[in-house]
Amino acid sequence: MHVVYFMRSHRLGKQLPKNAFTLIEVLVVVAIIALLISILLPSLSTARGSARMAICATNLRTFGFAMTQYAQENKGFIPRDYQVQNNALLVPDRFSRYLGEPRYPLIPRDQDPAYIAQGEENIQKRDEMLAPIFARMEMLQCPSFPKDRGRNALPLSTDVVIDDQPYDYVVNAFQIERGASYKGGKPEVTKLDKIRNSGKLIYLTEANRALQWAIFRYHDIWHVENLWWSSNSRMIDDNRHNWRTNALFFDSHVESPRIKSVKISMFTPLLDPNDPQHQPP
Repeated sequence: MHVVYFMRSHRLGKQLPKNAFTLIEVLVVVAIIALLISILLPSLSTARGSARMAICATNLRTFGFAMTQYAQENKGFIPRDYQVQNNALLVPDRFSRYLGEPRYPLIPRDQDPAYIAQGEENIQKRDEMLAPIFARMEMLQCPSFPKDRGRNALPLSTDVVIDDQPYDYVVNAFQIERGASYKGGKPEVTKLDKIRNSGKLIYLTEANRALQWAIFRYHDIWHVENLWWSSNSRMIDDNRHNWRTNALFFDSHVESPRIKSVKISMFTPLLDPNDPQHQPP
């Protein structure tokens, strides 16, 4: 009987599947999968970052199209600095009809605080009204703009909650034409076809994450202190695009130079780039 039991057990043992995994084999497979994930994750992260940077560059290309369209319909002039008292409005405000968003004026004149009455307080109210409008305009949003709501958000009197910086770009407000006179020391408009070396001068680039969310007069670069190396920088100075910035030039092309390669000569030909005062410390 013992012999029969042994033979039956032996036969049953032969019936076990030959392709079953041992514990060691399973652990080896798991280890290989974990290794592959660790290798691929940085590549996937880099790919996502490149995709976000491409979206941001596409936004600026759309601005380039809007710039040329606006110039064609406005005797060659394009907006530069934001001075409400002189009817010099923000670039996205003027360009809104070409960006596929609400048409100019974004705030009806009879509801615009800055047109109803002059004063700093009314300009601030105007910006607070613009903030939620800008936040809904996709072309004003860089998908890689750092999320920093707790530090930079301002309470809006309109009771609208803004979860992110509503306008992610800044305009070049340097003087770029010799002999030109500007109200307030900064250009409100510029004639596009009068700009020399337009392919070497930046029109729009990316904003610094430290800019206040609803004070749009800071969305311009008009002094060396606004460049990336200054503690008062208004342009990008972080690694949201792997230490690069997207930039729209006056000839409507877009480049992505390294931030540290951006010089004052890319904003104005009127200041000596070799002057130590115009260089990074």
